[in-house]
Amino acid sequence: MYVTFLFFSPLILSISARNGWRRILAASGLVWLLAQFGLRDLVHNLVVRVTHLPIPLQETGAFNLFAWQAVWIAGLWLGAKSAMGAMPLRKIPAWAIAASCAICLFFIGIRHGWLGPHLTQQALGLQLDKWQIGPLRVLNLITFTVVAYWLRKYVVKVVSREPFLTLGKASLQVFCAHIFFVFVGLALLYGEVEQYTESPPLRC
Repeated sequence: MYVTFLFFSPLILSISARNGWRRILAASGLVWLLAQFGLRDLVHNLVVRVTHLPIPLQETGAFNLFAWQAVWIAGLWLGAKSAMGAMPLRKIPAWAIAASCAICLFFIGIRHGWLGPHLTQQALGLQLDKWQIGPLRVLNLITFTVVAYWLRKYVVKVVSREPFLTLGKASLQVFCAHIFFVFVGLALLYGEVEQYTESPPLRC
């Protein structure tokens, strides 16, 4: 998903430079909404029917691509606006920042199970699911983004130091390197990686 979004980012930025962000944001919001009602399953079934490749849905990844694209588009929009000196978060009133702080504390309480058995991640299900990016997860992301921007002076001081500075400049390299460590971890945990040991040897 990361590589897919990275590949299409220049295209989206090019379209936004010519036509603005309104249609892009509207289309992204519509796709996210459809993702909440089974767009991923519909597209998967269509691809399987056309290609005749019986790939199980669970083998296509845990993340719902059609829901997560909204996070990607929102990030591109904020980044592009910020680069042009028109950061939208600067217009947020004080009462909205206070409300965001309160909502963030509410979600932290849910995360740690402080608010009772009916207000937990498991009880809220898909509404707060990170793979599906349900409505409550969207609210969670928005409010934490607002609070992080409000605290940006302090956040910048933290992330402007090593190793955060190097990690930020080399995000693609870090992403590729982490795959190597994932397989090493799997080998240490399970003794072997079956995907490699069961495959036939390569022949020249």
